[in-house]
Amino acid sequence: MTLDVLVTSLLKIGYSNISDGVKLAVNFTDSELLKNVTEILIPDCMILEILENAEVNDFFIENLSNYKNKGFIIALDDFKLDNVQDEEVFNYVDIVKVDFMQSNEKERQEIERVMNKYDNITLLAEKIESSDEYKYALDSGYDLFQGCYISKPEIIYHNN
Repeated sequence: MTLDVLVTSLLKIGYSNISDGVKLAVNFTDSELLKNVTEILIPDCMILEILENAEVNDFFIENLSNYKNKGFIIALDDFKLDNVQDEEVFNYVDIVKVDFMQSNEKERQEIERVMNKYDNITLLAEKIESSDEYKYALDSGYDLFQGCYISKPEIIYHNN
């Protein structure tokens, strides 16, 4: 979910009608995170999901630290090791999402090996489409799962 979609949805439909009590994962670019949008976001209700093309630098890491201090859960979306040059970012991350359609077994094993060094990080297997993929992810140490095998997307209807 993007920031614009989120704001529109929250205003027109309402948080409880969208989330059914589950935290919403909201996609953010690095430039959106730098706009300091926490005034309109609720840490208890949302996960800040940082897109894979974010430019990780000292200023970005400082902003992650600020969001973390405000109580936000932070996820890295479509994670690949070559997207991160500064491992300090992992100190502020709670969830690393690994896209099973965009990564091969060798890439996933390397991600799993590196992430095992961080007690604060939970691995999420993304785009799980079969029981075999689910079993592989479960056996490989993933704790969270997304994909059509787990649950099909739902359209939320509203009069507006």
